[in-house]
Amino acid sequence: QGTYYARLNSVSAQCTEIKPITVIFDAITANDFATIVCENNAMASIDYNLSTHDTQLYSGGHTVSFSYYNSLVDATNSSNAITNWQNINLNVGTHPFYVRVEKGTCFDIAELSIEVVERPIINNIVSLKQCDDDTDGFSAFNLTEANELISNTTTGLTFTYFLNLIDAENNTNPILNDVSFI
Repeated sequence: QGTYYARLNSVSAQCTEIKPITVIFDAITANDFATIVCENNAMASIDYNLSTHDTQLYSGGHTVSFSYYNSLVDATNSSNAITNWQNINLNVGTHPFYVRVEKGTCFDIAELSIEVVERPIINNIVSLKQCDDDTDGFSAFNLTEANELISNTTTGLTFTYFLNLIDAENNTNPILNDVSFI
């Protein structure tokens, strides 16, 4: 990037002209990005919009275009672009994509890795029953005892308890003392 000078000489008239030439390198830098998402149906798959992560793949100041590919070779050659990138079906597993970020003749390629994981399997409604030994109307519950009743597979899961559905959906106001909840 910078200003350079061109010198033009006329062979017949012995005239010389010097003109500045400004060269601007219009580099595009794309960023690799990886994410993990939950499948959303009983078929262990998800319909996904690959453009969801465009702002993570490119954060520069240029207006650019994005195209999505299954291979680095295709992205480099700008061939065989994924046509259903707005609603591509992904099964459980890891899916690498190559995203060509382009402005004019300049481009860079980023890898977008999407790992689709299964939702936890939840058992039917769980009820905890406990005796009030001192008959004062209160009993401390260890809510974590319900973990294995809620899901047969607890490995890789975290359990958080809430007083109401709205708090659970918004992940706000969790019960802080889940081992001695009164």
